[in-house]
Amino acid sequence: MTVPVWLRAQQTSGPGWLHAVRLPPAAAAAAHQRCRKVAKRKGWTPSAATLFLTGWMMVFTAVPPEAVDGPAVLAFYRCRWQVELMFKRLKSLLDLDHLRTQRNSVLGSVWILGKWLYALVIERHIQRQSPLDWDRLDQPRRVTPWRLVALARRQVDAWILEVHRWRPDRWAACLEVIAERPRRRRLQTLPVAVIALLNTLLNQIVA
Repeated sequence: MTVPVWLRAQQTSGPGWLHAVRLPPAAAAAAHQRCRKVAKRKGWTPSAATLFLTGWMMVFTAVPPEAVDGPAVLAFYRCRWQVELMFKRLKSLLDLDHLRTQRNSVLGSVWILGKWLYALVIERHIQRQSPLDWDRLDQPRRVTPWRLVALARRQVDAWILEVHRWRPDRWAACLEVIAERPRRRRLQTLPVAVIALLNTLLNQIVA
């Protein structure tokens, strides 16, 4: 169902079209249940009109139906999930959301910018190594990026770490650089009595 509407807002207004389709019975029942659950948690009672509208998927667009009809608009709207999947890959495979600083700190900004650069390098590497049509949305898709991103990350990590260039004779200097900064509370160590007991047991095993 397509209905012409007029959108009114504080900054701008204009004509558009509202495309609506009724959800399948199972999906509508699940949407009703979610609505009631949210309303109960927030302390309000959903009206009959609200419950009725939860059984529909509605999308507003300024593109006239003559250019893109309702079914195409609704199908295109479902593709928004690909954006969510991209962010999920960034978090799951690249740990983009693992901040090691407090919120709104300068170090946090440096950390997140470094992570974005890291993700960009991986994305560019995938684009260079893969066929141009490997994951395009304008044709039938054959694969998803998950495994390819994981493989590309391993390659990029190897470039960054350059494991083949590590020098065992420089480990002492490396540990000195990454050592914890001075702090009031000392890092935990075993009690002297426990260390003596462990040494005694180890000597008995060796003997």
